[in-house]
Amino acid sequence: MRPARALPAEPVDGEPEELLEAIQSAALLGCRGVGSSSSSLAQDDRPLLQTPDALTEAGRRAWTRKRVREQAEIHGRQP
Repeated sequence: MRPARALPAEPVDGEPEELLEAIQSAALLGCRGVGSSSSSLAQDDRPLLQTPDALTEAGRRAWTRKRVREQAEIHGRQP
């Protein structure tokens, strides 16, 4: 089993309307990896992120930084 790839640092104070893909959102939420973030979504543990704000050209889900920060605050993680 390979160790999970480290998430990149994601600045908290970026543009509120900037779209973040899953890896960026997971980093901002304090997840160990994209897998744990996806698992939380599947379990309805992140209600504000159930519906993406947009899809990228590659068809990936993306959310605004503002929405990801709001979700982090709900779960007690102050970004």
